Amino acid sequence: MKEWISVKDQMPTMGQDILCFSKGRIFHSWWDSISSMCDWYDIQNTWIIEDVTHWMPLPLPPKDLNG
Repeated sequence: MKEWISVKDQMPTMGQDILCFSKGRIFHSWWDSISSMCDWYDIQNTWIIEDVTHWMPLPLPPKDLNG
């Protein structure tokens, strides 16, 4: 598993599916660096995630998806 990356050290690629950490919760999200606000969005684009402190790339899927 990858390590968490501080937003102070590095930001993800715009539009990349990631996990982000905010206020004690983990979200499947993406980051928009084009908007004037540079916002974090949940993967369904239903809300903006505030106060993100860390992020990481999504883990690889299981090798055997049949159990």
